[in-house]
Amino acid sequence: MSDNIHIFWDNTNIFLSAIDTAAEVEPQMPRYLVRVYFPNLYKLVIADRHAVTKELAGSVPPHAAELWAYAEKMKFNTTLLQRVENGFGMLREQTVD
Repeated sequence: MSDNIHIFWDNTNIFLSAIDTAAEVEPQMPRYLVRVYFPNLYKLVIADRHAVTKELAGSVPPHAAELWAYAEKMKFNTTLLQRVENGFGMLREQTVD
């Protein structure tokens, strides 16, 4: 078994999944209070293994400047993409998904 892993994270999907989970577990909690603590998530995923690849992508504006600074400190390659209009007047992510 290899102790090497590759991490490819989409910050938006992580955050939206956290909101969905919180709604199931604590439905009375307002959505805007949900937070994902990146250092703990990273520790959980890495689990004493070596990350060969570390990629984190998300959309501009990056409403959490601290997240992006921490990710860069932890040697993640970070990619911030502009949101684009989907033809119906709504913004969506470019190519993260």
